[in-house]
Amino acid sequence: METLPTTTVSSCKSERRGRSSKYQNTSKPSVIMAFFSCVAWLYVAGRLWQDSENRVILNNMLKKNYDQKPKVLTVDDKLMVLGCKDLERKIVETETELTLAKSQGYLKSGPSSGKSLLAVIGVYTGFGSHLRRNSFRGSWMPQGDALKKLEERGVVIRFVVGRSPNRGDSLDRKIDEEDRARKDFLILENHEEAQEELPKKVKFFFSAAVQNWDAEFYIKVDDNIDLDLEGLIGLLESRRGQDASYIGCMKSGEVVAQEGGQWYEPEWWKFGDEKSPNRGDSLDRKIDEEDRARKDFLILENHEEAQEELPKKVKFFFSAAVQNWDAEFYIKVDDNIDLDLEGLIGLLESRRGQDASYIGCMKSGEVVAQEGGQWYEPEWWKFGDEKSYFRHAAGSLIILSKNLAQYININSGSLKTYAFDDTSIGSWMIGVQATYIDDNRLCCSSIRQDKVCSVA
Repeated sequence: METLPTTTVSSCKSERRGRSSKYQNTSKPSVIMAFFSCVAWLYVAGRLWQDSENRVILNNMLKKNYDQKPKVLTVDDKLMVLGCKDLERKIVETETELTLAKSQGYLKSGPSSGKSLLAVIGVYTGFGSHLRRNSFRGSWMPQGDALKKLEERGVVIRFVVGRSPNRGDSLDRKIDEEDRARKDFLILENHEEAQEELPKKVKFFFSAAVQNWDAEFYIKVDDNIDLDLEGLIGLLESRRGQDASYIGCMKSGEVVAQEGGQWYEPEWWKFGDEKSPNRGDSLDRKIDEEDRARKDFLILENHEEAQEELPKKVKFFFSAAVQNWDAEFYIKVDDNIDLDLEGLIGLLESRRGQDASYIGCMKSGEVVAQEGGQWYEPEWWKFGDEKSYFRHAAGSLIILSKNLAQYININSGSLKTYAFDDTSIGSWMIGVQATYIDDNRLCCSSIRQDKVCSVA
């Protein structure tokens, strides 16, 4: 009985030691997890504190610069900051001057051998005209060495043909074979040879001719006429040095508006309803004073304000407007009308995005040929005897001087073609400073006397 208490005390101590060791073993992972949790918390708190400091600095910078910079930068603002606005205007002015120089023949767009040719003659032909080409080669058109000698005299002759709608087919291959054998073709790679594409062919021909040869005259000839080549060369020699010459058998006539009729013009409506100074003087000073007070003038520095100069004013206006403002529409208004401004703005809004728009009250009427009459047109004869079709050269044989052909080459993408090539060329000539030369020797018919061409 005396030994029992001792046993009990010792057993209790051993039990407490076992429990203590258990608690120590289970608490180690918890301490480690707590330590890593504290580290992670400190890292996240530090990053958040750092980000908050950055935001404070950024907000202070924005507040500091708020009054110095616009809230929203437009494209024009960015261009002004970069110094590009003046450069952009200079580029536009340079491009305009370059186009003008090219159209006047001062710059060449094609290769030059140093010696200018007299003429490049393009004879229209098609895929099915092999026999007719051989007929020409056996009559008025030289072949082989004779063709080379003619070129040494300054006259180049080529049959002009486009490509088949099915590129590389038997039609194209036959033309290529004939060209390799004869070497007398000008193949228009970008033109599709088809009846409905014929009005466009003349653009491609003149462009290709100007790019390939430097000549004084470029001539388009139909393949249904025989040509007096020496007579034509003599005619051209007599016209040498005459810039902007548009030479042919001039004609005019009714525009055919009936679909299905011969010579039908799908856009007949465009031809009309009837188908048929002292700088710095007191004047200048008064305008300058009013402009300084009102700031609502566009002063055309290069235009002389006079009644007889009025037709030119519109050119200067549109040029100045485009150079000063970038807009979708440019509008010329006479000072004898009242304008519904909101109505006009609404009309323009409804037309937004329509490129190449020519908007107005379209009209036509008689061309006044009587000198001294109201609305007299000094060049009335260009609009034809019946005041219907404008005057243009017959399509069988058309001659253009170098700078006019270069003008077509430069502006080919924007020149409008009508149903027929001769009227198309005539419309282009109306808009430029061309010299019209009506030569009866170019009126091809069955009569050969005093002609340089005749109906084959």
